[in-house]
Amino acid sequence: MIVVVNGVGYKIFVLPPLILTAEVGATAALHTHQYVREDSLELYGFERPEELRMFEVLIGVTGIGPKTALGILSITTPEQLRAAVISGNVGLLTKVSGIGKKTAERLLVELKDTFIAEQKKRIGEVAPTMYEGDVEVIEALERLGYSVSEARKALEGLPKELIDTEARLKAALRQLGGAGRKS
Repeated sequence: MIVVVNGVGYKIFVLPPLILTAEVGATAALHTHQYVREDSLELYGFERPEELRMFEVLIGVTGIGPKTALGILSITTPEQLRAAVISGNVGLLTKVSGIGKKTAERLLVELKDTFIAEQKKRIGEVAPTMYEGDVEVIEALERLGYSVSEARKALEGLPKELIDTEARLKAALRQLGGAGRKS
């Protein structure tokens, strides 16, 4: 995509949905990353700051360049990618042109700790009485419209012998009284 700023046109690599919805002459606001190499200078633009952050995380992985990172973000959202990495879903990454099974597995290994640390930081330190899968349960409950504090409170009230992540999610939903608040 060419973006004109004060009469100067800049070539910016963007995700396919942006190209499809952009209109010639329309105003655009992009979150950009300037990629500098010995032989080139490239700009990458994103509609959402989350996309830019994920792009920067991806290009920080050994062997993943900006074109591959853009390819990954072309088939998935940052949220879906994060969930796929944490759950070990190699299949999602192998859908990207140029990423084979070995590269996908390496990506999962390199990114999993980063994403789990991000989750814990965002949700807050997991209490010692919580289980490892509770971070995922809290995120699922958030997507259903509950607050972090409501989700934590629901998890604290669950029986100690209930350790399976899926079972804890179902029990927390029952305790919260239903299937969520988003419409």
